[in-house]
Amino acid sequence: MHAEVDTREAAITPAAAARVGPLRWKAVWRAPVQVLASAALLGLAVPPDGITAVAWAALVPLVLALQGKSPAQAALLGAAFGAVSLAAMHPWFFALDGANVFNTAALFGYLALYPALWCVALAQLIRKKLPWVFPGAVLWVLLDWLRGHAGFLALPWDPLSHSQVGDLPMLQLAAFGGAGAIAFVVCLTNLALARAAEQRNLRSLAIPLALLAAAHAAGYLRLQSAASAGDLAVALVQPANEGAPRPERFRALVELTKEAARSKPNLIVWPESAVHGFAFVPSVAKSVADASGAADAPILFGSADFGKYAKEAGDRAERIEFKNEAFLMLPDGTVRGPAIKNRLVPFAEYMPLAEYVTWPRWLVARQLHGIAGAAPELIELRDGIRLGVSICWENFFTDLTRTLVDHGAAVIVQLSNDGDFGASAEPAQHNAASVLRAVEYGRPIVLASSNGPSRVIDEYGRTRARLDAIGVPGWVVAVVSRPVQTTYHRWSLAWAWLAAGAAAVLLVLGYFNERKQP
Repeated sequence: MHAEVDTREAAITPAAAARVGPLRWKAVWRAPVQVLASAALLGLAVPPDGITAVAWAALVPLVLALQGKSPAQAALLGAAFGAVSLAAMHPWFFALDGANVFNTAALFGYLALYPALWCVALAQLIRKKLPWVFPGAVLWVLLDWLRGHAGFLALPWDPLSHSQVGDLPMLQLAAFGGAGAIAFVVCLTNLALARAAEQRNLRSLAIPLALLAAAHAAGYLRLQSAASAGDLAVALVQPANEGAPRPERFRALVELTKEAARSKPNLIVWPESAVHGFAFVPSVAKSVADASGAADAPILFGSADFGKYAKEAGDRAERIEFKNEAFLMLPDGTVRGPAIKNRLVPFAEYMPLAEYVTWPRWLVARQLHGIAGAAPELIELRDGIRLGVSICWENFFTDLTRTLVDHGAAVIVQLSNDGDFGASAEPAQHNAASVLRAVEYGRPIVLASSNGPSRVIDEYGRTRARLDAIGVPGWVVAVVSRPVQTTYHRWSLAWAWLAAGAAAVLLVLGYFNERKQP
């Protein structure tokens, strides 16, 4: 006896077959397109475009792509998002001297691990029907913290918080919870929007949108009550002539300083690597002393032993131990400092683990040996005002700024030399970190860049004076405001650890609630 088989449901008409093919291809390509969409939106959200509102939905396509995905699939999507978003935000990296397919793949591959981990955890929470909006936002902040404390692999470049430097009310949240608090609210809003889209139910947006509105309202009130006042007039000098011969560069710097001195500033600031060989060439030291005396004002300036990345030292650079420093020259010829750069750029200014690892040339072609400082980078003016010095990428590390403030810095002076990056997005992205540091610690920041843009930022993140044009020499004078105390300086990321505890409780409750379901 044979069972009769009904083949009616198995029959596929030619018209149905024609529909199935496109549907399958649509399903295959949906997730990659969503990943690319999120990466592109994130690229628009961060400086220099800085379309702040875009950041509130930039992660939504990525989160929707994770629905129903296995851990391996989520990891692949997260890594792809990480690599593509890095390329979208930082295309200038590919034009750097020494960048090749190997070190670019190593850097992007390493940084892509963080979004990959986030996507795996989020996809698992979604698959297991556990709460994922609040825990997902907390996890984003914790992974950002890990990325900023990973030893020589630390790179705390936070695109979510950087996306809000143009939104002054929202930016004030950094005074209470740091850059991480801004990233938390942005990520939470993205996750809530994704959940609303998934469930086709807008009720889940109520709490995140209320939090977003409260953050803006609190920031607006803080700005309204701000009463910036100060009596320290600071002149920024932007030479913008990196390609010129060294004597010509210095003469231009002195001429700009003479022009700025007519405004009677209390302090003149030159950028990173403005003076070469100051520590061991007497004629250079005398030239700077003459410039300060003629201006009748102290000059704070950067001086790397052999210039930025020791380029002019040629092949000798790999045999030289050099320092990146800042000094203060008083009008009477007295020198204060140096403040030595504490955190060097790994693989660009020093070789990590050099005593244990021989790094291959295909990964790091030019292997330099910079000497890092250990003491807080502080220089005191005659009237007792302490200047905290931040050199180059040190402004990305909030713990370094905290150390300066803890040791009495009333003003942070950021010395930068972004001439290698030309008119790319890098200078604007570099400056964004200083805006966040100013708000986090309630300290005005004087940002002197060799090639621009240069800015004076007050303790609320507002630009008080600027030289925006990249590659154009100039000077500007502004009165620097007095510092204010912030909750973040006192409590740091205590809120994040409390939020992590709350997220853990929420997940445990969600787990047991899910098990009770029939």
